[in-house]
Amino acid sequence: MQQNCIGVIGIVNRKPKETAGRINDIISSNRDIVSGRMGVPKHEMEVGLIALIVEGDAAKIDLMEKQLGQIEGLIVSKALSSC
Repeated sequence: MQQNCIGVIGIVNRKPKETAGRINDIISSNRDIVSGRMGVPKHEMEVGLIALIVEGDAAKIDLMEKQLGQIEGLIVSKALSSC
């Protein structure tokens, strides 16, 4: 039986110009588990910050985190409720 989790995936993007398209593709392909997104560009630091509110199967959330983590220049971390 699948258990739904709710939580956040935090992303620090140290290469926003180079990686924005790939990040958006991953988020779009997982739109069924993404219920909210907040992005904060820090142009003066050449960094972008993204918070994704996720809700769904823990395995699917883990896969999305792994996909994002494979993009060079990103620091990705998640915090989930007990599932």
